[in-house]
Order: sequence, then C-alpha cells, then structure tokens
Amino acid sequence: MMTFREQLLHLIAEAQKIHREEKSLTMRSLRVIGELELRRAAPSCGMSVEKFARHIALTKDQYLKRSAASRTLRFIPEAKLLLEAGEISLSHLALISAKITRANRKVVLENIRGKSLREAKLFMSRVTPDGELLPEEEICELKLTLTKSQFALLERAREVLAAAGSVPTDAEIFMKAVGDLLTKRDPLRKAERAAARQRNLDDDLGSRNNNVEKTVENNDAAVAAPKEGPTIAATRQQQNIAGRYIPAAVRHQVWLRDQGQCTHMHPDGSRCQEKMMIELDHINLYCRGGEHSASNLQVKCRLHNNFAAAAAFGNEWYRHKLESVTHGRDS
Repeated sequence: MMTFREQLLHLIAEAQKIHREEKSLTMRSLRVIGELELRRAAPSCGMSVEKFARHIALTKDQYLKRSAASRTLRFIPEAKLLLEAGEISLSHLALISAKITRANRKVVLENIRGKSLREAKLFMSRVTPDGELLPEEEICELKLTLTKSQFALLERAREVLAAAGSVPTDAEIFMKAVGDLLTKRDPLRKAERAAARQRNLDDDLGSRNNNVEKTVENNDAAVAAPKEGPTIAATRQQQNIAGRYIPAAVRHQVWLRDQGQCTHMHPDGSRCQEKMMIELDHINLYCRGGEHSASNLQVKCRLHNNFAAAAAFGNEWYRHKLESVTHGRDS
C-alpha cells in the first residue's frame, strides 16, 4: 500500500501528464481550426458558424476564440512558444488578434506575457498599430446586466462590426454605439458640422465670385420686391405654420455659443454646470413677441428653464402645467 507521500507524487505525475497532453491537444486543435478557417469550412458545408461549431463539438464562443487565436499564431509564430510555456493563454491570443500588426507585434508580446487577461486588455487599449503607447488613463469599470433578447442584440452588433475583419470586444461595441449615437443626436456635434459646412460653402462661393463682376441688373433683380401672388401667399402661410419652430441654423449657432451647458447664473456668480436635459429658452418669451434669433435664445437645463417659466407666468400656471403633463401620462 502506498504511503501518503507516494500517493501525492503519483497524483502530481498524473497531473503533469494530463496537462502536457492537454497542451498538445490544444495546439492540434488550433492548427486544425486554423486550416478549417482558411478553407472556409462553415460556408463550404452550408452551415452557419454556430451550427458548424456545434458540428465539431464546440460552442460558438469557443470556436470564435480558437479561430482568432489561430490567426494570431499564423501571423506571429513565435507566440506558439509562449503559449506552450504557459506565459500566455488562448484568451490572450484571441484578444490581440484584431489589433496585432507587424509594427507592434514585438511590443505586444513583451507586454502581455505573464500578465492577467485584464492587464492584457488594459495594455491593448493603449497600444497603437505603430507600436506606440497612448498615455495611461484611469480605468472605469461598467457592469451590464442584459435580458436574453438584449444580449441577442449585442451579439448581432458584434456580427455586424465583425464584417470589418475582426471580432470586436464588448467595450469596442459599446464605444462604437456611443460614438454613432453622439454623431447622430448630439446637438453640439450637429452644430459643429453645420458650422464647418457653412465655412466650406462660404469659401467655395468666395472663390467662385472672386473674379466675377456683379452687374447693375443683377443687383436690381436681387433687391426687387416680390409681387403678391398665390405662390408668395402659400409661402407665408407655411411660414406662419412653422413659426414656432426654431430654424436649424439658429439652433446650431446657440448650441455652439453656449457649448451645450446651462447658462443659468447662480447668485454667487457661478454658472450652472448641467449638460443633461438641456433645452432652448427664449430670453424675451416667444408668446410675448420674442424672436427666434440667437441673441434672444440661450440653453438651459430643464430645472432652470422651468424655474424661469414659473417666474414669468406664476407658480399657479406652472403647477397646472405640471398637472396636465402628469395626467397626460396617466391616461
């Protein structure tokens, strides 16, 4: 009968054997999956990636991770030694697959070996394609809980972005979505784009008219008063209907001037720092003849805009307004 020490040594030897075999099998798996990827096995078999992964006894995530790792090994064969030595893992190889280049491959390998996956992720967020390192920033962690249907949307976004040639991380998907949202909906960015377009237009018109003489006839035509007619009358009717809408050019001008920050001044002379729930406010009220001009408009947060409305119309009017809004939501 073996002693305790003999049993322990036997288990250690068995563990060593199993893990050497496991490493060997992992390397064989990466080689085979790499070949399958090169031969476009999934579409060639008429299968989706998910179905093909199940067909070869892997989950979709396992298959994608190993595919990415095999691409990394093809590009930097020296990473194989680090993987076999246990200095990096499959997850490390999959992580760097999308960002590895000939210029940064050396610095990447030097800085991820022996590091945890989290540390490797932080490093990869700083390294550029040229191998330079961006300044280190403080890291903020975000934990997100999703329903199954919401997670399916996240995975669909990953599939769409992967069309560019690499599988994005959750953080990359999130930042791409935030970037697209701000590009489309941020009033300040819209204003900046409009101002840039206007500058380009002015420059273009200036270059075109640089050597063109304006005739007296053209000047006369430009200043001649239009005759009243059905077209003019219809235009004025449309202007009256749209009278409450602030022209986009004016909105852009106000947003740029105020930089999307509430303009309310506190009694101590400091400016309100709020940049959320920002609204356009007429200094001279529109209902009392105030114009839709940049000089008569300012941006305010909803709190201070409502505060100004209550001051202008009275607290009783404002209370009735709030009640009508609340009742409208309840109905």
